Amino acid sequence: MMRFSTVVYASLALAWATVPTRGTAQVAVAGPTPATGSPGPGIPFGLFGMTGRKLVEPFTSAAQPAKPDAILGDLAAARARGARIVVNFAGGGAGGGPMGADGRFNYDNWKAKLDRFRPIAGQLNGYVADGTLFANLIIDEPSAKKRWGGTVPMATLDQMAQYSKSLFPDLLTVVREAPRELQNFSWRYLDAAWAQYTARRGPIAGYVSTEVAAARSKGLGLVVGLNISKGGDGSSGFGQRNEWSMTGTEILQNGHALLATPYACAFISWDSRPRVIERPDVAAALQELAAAAKGHPATSCRGR
Repeated sequence: MMRFSTVVYASLALAWATVPTRGTAQVAVAGPTPATGSPGPGIPFGLFGMTGRKLVEPFTSAAQPAKPDAILGDLAAARARGARIVVNFAGGGAGGGPMGADGRFNYDNWKAKLDRFRPIAGQLNGYVADGTLFANLIIDEPSAKKRWGGTVPMATLDQMAQYSKSLFPDLLTVVREAPRELQNFSWRYLDAAWAQYTARRGPIAGYVSTEVAAARSKGLGLVVGLNISKGGDGSSGFGQRNEWSMTGTEILQNGHALLATPYACAFISWDSRPRVIERPDVAAALQELAAAAKGHPATSCRGR
């Protein structure tokens, strides 16, 4: 087997250095491109920040912000690899996201950002149909008060999911929020929650059982993942107090625990910066988890 720490590092560097930012995309990958372009076995496995045209082995997915002049190129590249992409059409919080003049989340601004993609909705829905466009991350951490100027109400989240489905009827709607934070609402349009584990959440076994039970109770699918960059227990010595990077051992222990639940429908972690994923122990652990994700039963992200 080719070593991730040699082959993939070279491919990743080549992809980041040579891939154009718009127009027809060419993807540098380690390993063969699937002939059919159809999604591979198991569940999507990837990282935040690794776009469709920069995707390399062993990753079969990514979560990326979307730009109207670039998204079709990214999806074409992902389709050629049989990859499945989560997109954020509207962007993040302060510094470019859907904020109002008062520094709080603004639904109308969020909706306007999504509307930028209306002229190409037909093409995007084609990518939804074949599984390449996997989900719309409608908002990231809506309970993060400092990020959004206050908690985004759950009714607003479901309204956002409803609007997403008016443009993309079959596209999964996801929020990056743990299921336990989404309990006090009857969801109609939101499809899935997102459990991203950090050491601060306590023992992994209890975390998994709690989040799976919470997702099931509200009829939500469950994306899982790790905060590799800032979710460690400090044993790596890499990072800073309360924001330690995970070791390879932590990644394997926690990642296998998350993948052990058949309810997980995707495994996407934070994040793809080289200084995070190029440490040899981290690289080897991600390679092992990628293989486990391929062997995971294919699971729908629609819990209802």
